[in-house]
Amino acid sequence: MGLFKAEGFVLRTRDLGEADKILTLFTRERGKVAAVAKGARRARSRLLATSQVFSHGRFLIYEGRSLHTVSQAELISSFRPLREDLSRMAYASYVAELIDAFVDENEPHVALFRTVLEAFTLMAGTSDLEMGVRWFELQLLDRLGYRPEFARCVACGREITSPRVLFHPAEGGVLCAACTERAAGGVEIPLGITRQCIRLLETPAARLGILRPSPSDRRIMESLLRAHIDHRLDRPIKSRDFLEAMRSLGPDEDRAEGEKAGNDAHAERAGKD
Repeated sequence: MGLFKAEGFVLRTRDLGEADKILTLFTRERGKVAAVAKGARRARSRLLATSQVFSHGRFLIYEGRSLHTVSQAELISSFRPLREDLSRMAYASYVAELIDAFVDENEPHVALFRTVLEAFTLMAGTSDLEMGVRWFELQLLDRLGYRPEFARCVACGREITSPRVLFHPAEGGVLCAACTERAAGGVEIPLGITRQCIRLLETPAARLGILRPSPSDRRIMESLLRAHIDHRLDRPIKSRDFLEAMRSLGPDEDRAEGEKAGNDAHAERAGKD
């Protein structure tokens, strides 16, 4: 046991006692880490700013037997837009929950850490949050070794050229027409969708604006990536309900009620996970 330094993001928080918080951090040095921020819920706490969800900071952590303790913290970026705008909060919550679900404790992922910084920076400013999240999903899968195969048949290795192709989450990607009989399930999609996914994966976050898939293509991409992710997780992603609630909101008089419902859902996930 002892002190260690770590740069990290606050993925979620949970109240502890009357004034403390348990922070789930995704750190560059140690991967996912849980630590108590004592007094962080007090208005004048020196840990108040760095214990907010999505915050990016440098932490000095005392290593305990079962739970660590935040000794000091320095804020690098608050990412306030991700908490102050309901839409951005919904998408950022989804990103944070994906990291929490996929990453084990004490397993560093330096490349993924850089990707999370890019994703939060992107979502704090972009007007196309949906494509930002699709980009992050693909980057996450790629960094952790779960990247779907879009270019070649996962069974025989042949390059996919037919106009339509079968995407099969359990197989890890696409199957050519000759190999579709070997696998039950899957969903048939246009070949163009696979090419758009490849392009999205290879496009830097700062240039996502050049990609303009149609609304129907967006829905297909979302569906196939959701199936691929769900196949690799042993629990549902709760923040998807938050995102779906956001999409159902009316533009005017329903907005305030929807924001309250969304904030309640976000607070419930942060407190109970």
